[in-house]
Amino acid sequence: MLIILDTTYNLIIHVGHHILCANVGNYRSLVVYNNNEDQELKYLEQVQLSIYYKTDIEEEKNRILLSGGFVEQMKNELGKGVGPYRVWVKSQDYAGLAMSRSIGNLKVKAVGIIAVPGILEYDLKEKTKFIVIASDGV
Repeated sequence: MLIILDTTYNLIIHVGHHILCANVGNYRSLVVYNNNEDQELKYLEQVQLSIYYKTDIEEEKNRILLSGGFVEQMKNELGKGVGPYRVWVKSQDYAGLAMSRSIGNLKVKAVGIIAVPGILEYDLKEKTKFIVIASDGV
C-alpha cells in the first residue's frame, strides 16, 4: 500500500477589529467571547471561523464525484464500512483521504481535491477573549 502525505492549513489575519480566516482541510478556528456582564468564564460563547472540509458537505462531495473520485468508508475485514467517509481514486491501492481539501497530494487532485481555501470574515466584538486555532486532533 502506498501512503501519500497531505497537509492542511489555517491562516488568521488580524487587522484592527477585523479577522480573515483562510482554511484548507480539517483545522478549526474559533473566536471566543463573553456576552455576560459579570465576565465569568462559564458564560463564554464562540463563533466558528473555519469549516472542516469533509465529504459530508454536499458541494464538496459533488465536486469529487463529478471529477471521477468516489466517497466511501474504509472496509473492515468483514467488508463493513468503518470510520469517516473518505475520498478514493478508482483502481488505486492507497488509503482514502478523509478531507475534501488539502495541499500536496497530486494523486487526489485529479479527483476533485482542491487546495483553494475557504475564507471567512469576522469583526471582533469588544468582549472577545481569545482566538483558538487547532488541528482536528484537538
